[in-house]
Amino acid sequence: TVRFRNRLRLRDYQVEGLRWLALCWIRRQGCILGDEMGLGKTVQTAALLQWLRSLHILGPFLIVVPLSTVENWKRELETWTDLNTVIFHGNASSIQVIRDYEWHYVKKPGTKGKDSNELKHKFHVLVTTFEMALAYQRDLMTVPWRLVVIDEAQKMKNIDSKVFNALNLIRADHRLLLTGTPIQNNIGELFTMLHFVDSKAFRQTKALAAEFEDLTLPGKWEELTRMIEPYILRRMKGNVEKSIPPKEEVIIDVELTFTQKQYYRAVLEGKREW
Repeated sequence: TVRFRNRLRLRDYQVEGLRWLALCWIRRQGCILGDEMGLGKTVQTAALLQWLRSLHILGPFLIVVPLSTVENWKRELETWTDLNTVIFHGNASSIQVIRDYEWHYVKKPGTKGKDSNELKHKFHVLVTTFEMALAYQRDLMTVPWRLVVIDEAQKMKNIDSKVFNALNLIRADHRLLLTGTPIQNNIGELFTMLHFVDSKAFRQTKALAAEFEDLTLPGKWEELTRMIEPYILRRMKGNVEKSIPPKEEVIIDVELTFTQKQYYRAVLEGKREW
């Protein structure tokens, strides 16, 4: 049993998701959480990190996300976990401050212990963007990551892209991809993501894409399902809607500002000069 901050509890299908993510970790098998948007992939990931914390695995964990979701990720991690989360984003001076004060514990002169390059990092979780991961790839490559999480992983659908190659060079004990759309245009995109989480099992991505290009052929769909099932968990809202509360519509009346009232009155009175 995992205890979350603020006594929060997962929904039934999220508990199932956590169990699956934990099983993948135990098997040392990279994976893709492909739940439909709105089912809480962020929360399930936070739950996984809190579970790892319960095993005394405190990172470092790297989470690469779109810029628009950075603050939400930090908020959810601070809501659900007891881990120290740092946002790795900003201009050069901001990044230098993070390097100086958040990157690792400073070894006191004269103390015995490990070399400075083996010191533990201050943060447990580092949240950054795709752009920052590209710009500071070398810095990120120096960290012995226990887990790398990529949100909106469909951005890595092209195996020849700079984003894919940069992130693929960042080594970690475990890799987790999050996406609400495992396949956007063609089956090759899926095999590219599978290659990222298990390069040995899905080494020949182009050959696999060609082999499964036509899933209407007899037995092909079943064969593909057997191949990818251990690596992907995908649920749709319609399948788990029993544990999702009905949508509520809340109407909040907001008073117009002084300027808005002036414009409104002008429209009613037909003053064109407004």
